[in-house]
Amino acid sequence: MRSPERVTLPNGAVRWSLRFESKDGRMCSRRFPTKKAAEEFAATVEPSRAAGVDPGKRTTLREGAEAWEASHLAHGLRSSSVKDYRQSLRRLRSLLGDARAIRDLTPVDLERARNELVAVVKAERSAKLSLVLMRLKKAKVPTDANLATLAREEELLAEVERGGVRAAAKMIGCARTLWKFFCSRGYAARNIAADVKKPRASKAVSTGVIDSNILSPSEIAKLVASAHDEDRCVIRFLFLTGVRFGELLGFQWNDFEFAKRRVIVRRQRSGLTGELTEPKTKAGTRWIDLPADLVTELKAHRLRTPGEFVFPVDERNFRSRIWAPTLRRAGLRHVRIHDARHTSASLLIGSGADVVAVSRRLGHSNPAVTLSVYSHAFARRDSAPLGEALAAFIAREANGG
Repeated sequence: MRSPERVTLPNGAVRWSLRFESKDGRMCSRRFPTKKAAEEFAATVEPSRAAGVDPGKRTTLREGAEAWEASHLAHGLRSSSVKDYRQSLRRLRSLLGDARAIRDLTPVDLERARNELVAVVKAERSAKLSLVLMRLKKAKVPTDANLATLAREEELLAEVERGGVRAAAKMIGCARTLWKFFCSRGYAARNIAADVKKPRASKAVSTGVIDSNILSPSEIAKLVASAHDEDRCVIRFLFLTGVRFGELLGFQWNDFEFAKRRVIVRRQRSGLTGELTEPKTKAGTRWIDLPADLVTELKAHRLRTPGEFVFPVDERNFRSRIWAPTLRRAGLRHVRIHDARHTSASLLIGSGADVVAVSRRLGHSNPAVTLSVYSHAFARRDSAPLGEALAAFIAREANGG
């Protein structure tokens, strides 16, 4: 419970405000004419009895966290979500202290842990990035990939700034779920994490796609021409569909309807473990139309790939044996595999596609995500004045289309 706070009303009168936990676990606020009256009331409140908390039971953070892991992380979550939760949980336990009683922890403790984590992660990543950049700058014969990394130095520094903020935001999100569980088990009176804000990255740091990561149509043509015959299909597929790499690996031949020239995304496969999971979001399950020449190429690819999966590769081999060597042969800068998705979306937008259609094709949860990530592409797209476009549309419709 917080100490009484002095409040000056608009008419100049002084009151003392007190926040406290009610018997049902809700946070309440009440004003008193004097500080003594507020303190006397505070002495009568027993927050330990709220929300069914046993006053004699002092469950530690370690005990509660282990119970939550056994209950919450046991089933029904994606492996990547479990990994993120466990990392955030380790950070929480380290910063707050395993031996501390859950009911003794306060929002101030969580805020302190949040701020400390932002600083720690930023320092760690800054040190690692400095070592990497120093090694690349000292290289006698820098590779194309090294030069591309050095050219992205400012972008990488911005990512370091965001790294600590992102880690702290995930930790607070984990804490909210964790304390909700604590309340249900009677370990805590209320969800203290609900009072703690997630940190946000500075607005000066762009969260969109960097233009240097987008390949132009002529660069895509060079890349495809430089690919080996057996690799050309997978590279074209990435750029023409904009699917995530995990979705690409998850395609099976029964997902294709060649007669209708389309494919359905309904699973993804880990490029490291081979684990099959559902798409990232509900909107991730979607049909994607395919150009006719890609369908022809897929049919030829099927003759070389008799197995169940359309693209039976793993992430490491694809990156080191197909993607990077093809970029070098094409004489192009180094870009990530995921940048094929960004390129596909940016070129779609540049060609005049509307945001809803692009959002559905990419499998975004809603068009706002597409607008946020690809705002630069929409801003740069040439378009006719809206008034002229509207007048032309009305004239066409009035004259029977």
